Amino acid sequence: MLARSLRWTRRRTNAALSFAVLIPLVLVARPLVSYALVVSRSTGGFVPTPADARVFFEPGAEAETAAVAEALPGAVATVEKALGGPFDHPVAVYVCASPASFERFTGGDRASGTTLGGRLFLAPRLGATPERVPRVLAHELTHLYLSRREDAFAIHRVLPTWFAEGLATWASGGGGAEGVGETEAAQAIFQGRSIVPAMPTLWMRGGTASSFGLQTHMFYRQSAMFVGYLHDRDPAAFDRMIRALEAGDPLARALPAAFGADLRAVWDDFVRKLAAR
Repeated sequence: MLARSLRWTRRRTNAALSFAVLIPLVLVARPLVSYALVVSRSTGGFVPTPADARVFFEPGAEAETAAVAEALPGAVATVEKALGGPFDHPVAVYVCASPASFERFTGGDRASGTTLGGRLFLAPRLGATPERVPRVLAHELTHLYLSRREDAFAIHRVLPTWFAEGLATWASGGGGAEGVGETEAAQAIFQGRSIVPAMPTLWMRGGTASSFGLQTHMFYRQSAMFVGYLHDRDPAAFDRMIRALEAGDPLARALPAAFGADLRAVWDDFVRKLAAR
């Protein structure tokens, strides 16, 4: 009887352990499979625009494409200046003709632009606010700048979300955070409604807007202010950090190596300096 009970207990324990291992694997595998399906979708239906062969459009998106082609040279120059060097791979921008098409190529339909798998897609909704095109384009180009380092497996260990979006918002002059100014963002930080910068883990990418209880524009603005502080604190160190990221180093190694301080220390200094303004 005792032996049978022990065998039953071992089977239950083994089953529980298998279940505990299986759940994290499923949580990781599902987004990776979805990612692979989206990034492998052919862009053969997009046509290069005569104004700038780097911009491709779906038939029906001609009007939106004209504004993108006009803004692209300036946006590329903005990003290269902010990040301290030229793109080391060709730039290609795809303008979708419908929300459904944008969702097929990006996996979502709520953004104005998305960079995924080294490809930059713009949604047709951007045509309703043409004044935002240069900033949104520069924001996504910043993601594209480092996108070769961000494959499906490396993305979680290389760049936390707050840094990726903060860098893109800072480099683009506020693209993605137009609804929140720095004064409002600073007040929110002092009131405890703030990002808490962290490095990514195997399961988490360092937190998103919702994980901090923040609206997206607030999350982007606070993240951009912190990235801007890193640049202004030591431009040479900032450049070393970007070069290390280009070489494939994770931020967890690139930031402390460049600045000689860990993330917690530089964040605390950022908040102190913000309070002293």
